[in-house]
Amino acid sequence: MALAPDTQRTCAPPDTRALQVPDTEIGVIDLIGVGTFGEVYRAQWRARVVAVKVLRVERGGRRGAAEDDARRRERFARELQLLTALRHPHIVQCLGGSVAGTSRPFIICEYMNGGTLKRLLRATRPEPTRDLQVALHTARALAFLHSLSPPIVHRDVKSDNYLVRGGAGSMPVVKLSDFGLSRVLASFDEKMTPCGSVAYSAPEVIRCEAYSERADVYGYGVVLWEVVTHATEPYAGLTPLQVQMGVSMRGMRPPLPPSPTADPRLVRILSACWREVPAQRPRMQQIVAVLERIRESMNRRR
Repeated sequence: MALAPDTQRTCAPPDTRALQVPDTEIGVIDLIGVGTFGEVYRAQWRARVVAVKVLRVERGGRRGAAEDDARRRERFARELQLLTALRHPHIVQCLGGSVAGTSRPFIICEYMNGGTLKRLLRATRPEPTRDLQVALHTARALAFLHSLSPPIVHRDVKSDNYLVRGGAGSMPVVKLSDFGLSRVLASFDEKMTPCGSVAYSAPEVIRCEAYSERADVYGYGVVLWEVVTHATEPYAGLTPLQVQMGVSMRGMRPPLPPSPTADPRLVRILSACWREVPAQRPRMQQIVAVLERIRESMNRRR
């Protein structure tokens, strides 16, 4: 079965007006997140509640501070330009922002009131219908990116980078966010750069080898493992270095969930995503098709 029809599935040139939003239009409500890049605020903008991601700017005389600041601004500008061009039901919609001519660059996105997927999974117990919907939403976002010509590789697939609308008491809508590390696959000079979070990184990425969109597939497999298990961490108790060595040199993967507590069809998918040889991993479009068949099977049994 092919991808289910989605509305607003496009990748178009960004609207330059969306890249020049005056910060005076934004009314901050409260702080909702802090990271190494800066802060995320819930805010009011043009009569709607939005999320505003603000870049942290280096202030001081630390050696290399100016270069680090320039790199962060470049990454931020790339994320803003890419996000304004993407339209898909399972990618967080970028509404605008500004990088040039402002002291602190910012990106305005739709507000997702359920927080991160990781938080949702920690707060809930496994539930087959909801978990399958989460698996489908997370897969569709990547399938869309990989279907573009040329494909876009997200390069930081993890449950913290999927955002949720709804929550434990309702069927969630899940969308992919944080495109700061994303690259068009044609950009060959970037394809050997280590990036992303260690627990979700494919062996070839850790080893600094050439990689493709199949590295995203590996990361999706770890996210699907979290969806199936609702576990807190893929490699609990191990240091990042231990994970790097284990994954890249010894074929280590998160422990497979026991059959009585997990749908074996989902376990087969995530196991296939973790194959050592990238070409042997399924494509995201294939994963979506399998998940659609599983959903049809579940619906027929009701």
